[in-house]
Amino acid sequence: MPSCIFYGIGEQGSGRCGLIMGTQICPKCKRNSFTWSIDDEVSNFTSWGCHQCFYQAEENESDECICESCGNKTKMKLKDNQTEYWWCCRCNKITLIKRVLK
Repeated sequence: MPSCIFYGIGEQGSGRCGLIMGTQICPKCKRNSFTWSIDDEVSNFTSWGCHQCFYQAEENESDECICESCGNKTKMKLKDNQTEYWWCCRCNKITLIKRVLK
């Protein structure tokens, strides 16, 4: 049995588990192709990725909280190499926390 759990669109024969979940609206390109995966051997964070624009971000599930816009516990903190922000996967509201200066 593989050590990773992958939810999303996986390539056949890639060695990833083939469980499929619904896609979300990507915070970057706004297309319905944002999915998540977990690999305990690589990171303790949840990895999010878009299958259209190839945007990637990480989520620490302990930061999940109730969204003030829709009232659901679907607001999470995502971080990429340029920004850290709150994103609600239900109503797609984004609140910038900080930008990483290069």
